[in-house]
Amino acid sequence: LGGNTCFYGVCYYCNKEEAACANKTSMEGSMTIWLPQGWALRKWRHPWQRTYNNRKASWELDNNHCKKVIQQSPYDQGPRLLDIIDTAVFDFLIGNADRHHYETFKKGDDEGMLVHLDNAKSFGNPDHDELSIAAPLYQCCQ
Repeated sequence: LGGNTCFYGVCYYCNKEEAACANKTSMEGSMTIWLPQGWALRKWRHPWQRTYNNRKASWELDNNHCKKVIQQSPYDQGPRLLDIIDTAVFDFLIGNADRHHYETFKKGDDEGMLVHLDNAKSFGNPDHDELSIAAPLYQCCQ
Protein backbone atom coordinates (compact mmCIF):
# COMPACT_ATOMS: atom_id res chain seq x y z
CA LEU A 1 0.00 0.00 0.00
CA GLY A 2 1.48 3.34 -1.02
CA GLY A 3 4.90 1.79 -1.59
CA ASN A 4 5.02 0.38 1.95
CA THR A 5 5.56 -3.26 2.80
CA CYS A 6 2.44 -4.77 4.36
CA PHE A 7 1.44 -8.15 5.74
CA TYR A 8 -1.60 -9.75 7.28
CA GLY A 9 -2.14 -13.02 9.09
CA VAL A 10 -4.06 -16.08 8.03
CA CYS A 11 -6.95 -16.36 10.47
CA TYR A 12 -10.73 -15.98 10.60
CA TYR A 13 -10.53 -12.25 11.41
CA CYS A 14 -7.43 -11.38 9.32
CA ASN A 15 -7.85 -9.53 6.02
CA LYS A 16 -5.96 -7.32 3.57
CA GLU A 17 -7.96 -4.23 4.58
CA GLU A 18 -6.47 -4.38 8.08
CA ALA A 19 -2.91 -5.29 7.15
CA ALA A 20 0.06 -4.19 9.21
CA CYS A 21 2.13 -1.83 7.08
CA ALA A 22 5.56 -0.31 7.45
CA ASN A 23 6.01 3.45 7.20
CA LYS A 24 8.54 3.31 4.38
CA THR A 25 11.26 1.27 6.15
CA SER A 26 10.08 1.57 9.77
CA MET A 27 7.60 -0.76 11.38
CA GLU A 28 6.34 -1.49 14.85
CA GLY A 29 7.64 -4.78 16.16
CA SER A 30 7.17 -7.25 18.93
CA MET A 31 9.13 -8.16 21.98
CA THR A 32 10.08 -11.63 23.11
CA ILE A 33 10.71 -12.25 26.77
CA TRP A 34 12.40 -15.13 28.47
CA LEU A 35 11.28 -15.88 31.97
CA PRO A 36 13.88 -17.14 34.42
CA GLN A 37 13.83 -20.83 35.22
CA GLY A 38 11.17 -21.55 37.81
CA TRP A 39 8.78 -18.86 36.50
CA ALA A 40 6.53 -21.19 34.54
CA LEU A 41 3.22 -19.96 33.15
CA ARG A 42 -0.17 -21.63 33.12
CA LYS A 43 -2.42 -21.08 30.09
CA TRP A 44 -6.15 -20.53 30.67
CA ARG A 45 -9.00 -20.43 28.17
CA HIS A 46 -10.53 -16.94 28.20
CA PRO A 47 -14.21 -17.01 29.27
CA TRP A 48 -14.98 -14.46 26.51
CA GLN A 49 -13.08 -16.34 23.80
CA ARG A 50 -14.21 -15.84 20.22
CA THR A 51 -15.26 -18.84 18.11
CA TYR A 52 -13.02 -18.14 15.07
CA ASN A 53 -15.72 -19.39 12.71
CA ASN A 54 -19.07 -18.07 11.50
CA ARG A 55 -20.96 -19.17 14.65
CA LYS A 56 -21.26 -16.73 17.53
CA ALA A 57 -19.84 -17.54 20.95
CA SER A 58 -22.29 -17.94 23.83
CA TRP A 59 -21.20 -14.60 25.35
CA GLU A 60 -22.11 -12.86 22.07
CA LEU A 61 -25.67 -14.19 22.34
CA ASP A 62 -26.19 -13.93 26.10
CA ASN A 63 -25.69 -10.56 27.80
CA ASN A 64 -25.90 -12.40 31.15
CA HIS A 65 -22.86 -14.55 30.34
CA CYS A 66 -20.99 -13.08 33.32
CA LYS A 67 -23.50 -14.65 35.74
CA LYS A 68 -22.39 -18.08 34.48
CA VAL A 69 -18.69 -17.17 34.59
CA ILE A 70 -18.75 -16.00 38.22
CA GLN A 71 -20.10 -19.38 39.31
CA GLN A 72 -16.91 -21.12 38.09
CA SER A 73 -13.44 -21.26 39.59
CA PRO A 74 -11.25 -19.19 39.52
CA TYR A 75 -13.74 -16.39 38.79
CA ASP A 76 -15.93 -17.10 41.84
CA GLN A 77 -13.36 -15.71 44.31
CA GLY A 78 -10.26 -13.57 44.38
CA PRO A 79 -9.28 -10.91 41.85
CA ARG A 80 -9.31 -13.00 38.64
CA LEU A 81 -12.58 -11.64 37.24
CA LEU A 82 -11.44 -8.08 37.94
CA ASP A 83 -8.16 -8.87 36.16
CA ILE A 84 -10.14 -10.15 33.16
CA ILE A 85 -12.18 -6.91 33.14
CA ASP A 86 -8.99 -4.82 33.41
CA THR A 87 -7.56 -6.74 30.47
CA ALA A 88 -10.75 -6.14 28.48
CA VAL A 89 -10.35 -2.38 28.99
CA PHE A 90 -6.69 -2.61 27.92
CA ASP A 91 -7.62 -4.74 24.88
CA PHE A 92 -10.39 -2.31 23.92
CA LEU A 93 -7.98 0.63 24.03
CA ILE A 94 -5.44 -1.13 21.80
CA GLY A 95 -8.02 -2.84 19.57
CA ASN A 96 -7.04 -6.40 20.51
CA ALA A 97 -10.05 -8.60 19.72
CA ASP A 98 -7.93 -11.75 19.82
CA ARG A 99 -7.68 -12.55 23.55
CA HIS A 100 -8.54 -16.27 23.34
CA HIS A 101 -6.30 -17.39 26.22
CA TYR A 102 -4.45 -15.74 29.06
CA GLU A 103 -1.61 -16.78 31.32
CA THR A 104 -0.85 -16.71 35.03
CA PHE A 105 2.27 -17.70 36.94
CA LYS A 106 1.97 -21.36 37.97
CA LYS A 107 3.34 -20.66 41.45
CA GLY A 108 0.26 -18.56 42.21
CA ASP A 109 -2.13 -21.51 41.83
CA ASP A 110 -5.59 -20.20 40.91
CA GLU A 111 -4.83 -16.88 42.60
CA GLY A 112 -1.82 -15.99 40.45
CA MET A 113 -1.76 -12.63 38.72
CA LEU A 114 -2.82 -12.42 35.10
CA VAL A 115 0.03 -11.83 32.63
CA HIS A 116 -0.75 -9.80 29.49
CA LEU A 117 0.87 -11.68 26.60
CA ASP A 118 0.00 -11.99 22.92
CA ASN A 119 -1.20 -8.51 22.03
CA ALA A 120 -0.26 -9.08 18.38
CA LYS A 121 -3.65 -8.41 16.75
CA SER A 122 -3.68 -4.88 18.11
CA PHE A 123 -3.46 -1.32 16.87
CA GLY A 124 -4.96 -2.47 13.56
CA ASN A 125 -7.57 0.11 12.61
CA PRO A 126 -7.53 3.33 14.66
CA ASP A 127 -10.87 4.40 13.14
CA HIS A 128 -12.82 1.40 14.43
CA ASP A 129 -13.78 0.66 18.04
CA GLU A 130 -14.79 -2.99 18.43
CA LEU A 131 -17.25 -2.78 21.33
CA SER A 132 -17.45 -6.56 21.77
CA ILE A 133 -13.90 -6.48 23.17
CA ALA A 134 -15.35 -4.76 26.25
CA ALA A 135 -17.94 -7.52 26.85
CA PRO A 136 -16.45 -8.58 30.22
CA LEU A 137 -16.86 -4.98 31.40
CA TYR A 138 -20.39 -4.32 30.19
CA GLN A 139 -21.70 -7.81 30.99
CA CYS A 140 -20.27 -7.94 34.53
CA CYS A 141 -20.80 -4.32 35.57
CA GLN A 142 -24.52 -3.88 34.91
